[in-house]
Amino acid sequence: MDTAKHIWAAVAASVALVAAGPGWAAVPEVADLVLVNGKVITVDPKETVANAVAVRGNRIVAVGDVSAWRGPQTKVIDLKGRALLPGFIDAHSHVEGMAGVESRYIKVQAPPLKDGKAIIAELRKAQAKLPPGAWLVGQGTYNQVMPTRAELDAAFPDNPVRLIWSAHDS
Repeated sequence: MDTAKHIWAAVAASVALVAAGPGWAAVPEVADLVLVNGKVITVDPKETVANAVAVRGNRIVAVGDVSAWRGPQTKVIDLKGRALLPGFIDAHSHVEGMAGVESRYIKVQAPPLKDGKAIIAELRKAQAKLPPGAWLVGQGTYNQVMPTRAELDAAFPDNPVRLIWSAHDS
């Protein structure tokens, strides 16, 4: 359709609405969900931080001033200043495996731990809850500095220790 036809179609639609008279009312669009009073991190090129977002169906329909999107059935959640981030899709995730890591291993990541001495201190906390001979297994991060075997043997003569850089390496 060329530009002239688009213009005439828009004019015809406008005339039809005016002809319908004052009794005609458009059905307002409202959001299903509105989140307010937050720090909405938009991750746009300007690094905008808004205070609210409106959602209709499974789409964000407004960010910032969402007052026009509120209706009687709209669920409103007050974020109370908390941050709201866009959904992230991780193409390589080990959710089930990491749940096991978090529940079984001693966290010895750097940061927040600074060095081998801090790792040994964290292992000592766990050792206090275990009997002699029980394994101390620590989960760290890639390429972080770990205590030496001599340091671990001296610190834990009654407990074997295994330190893992990540769930992929040991």
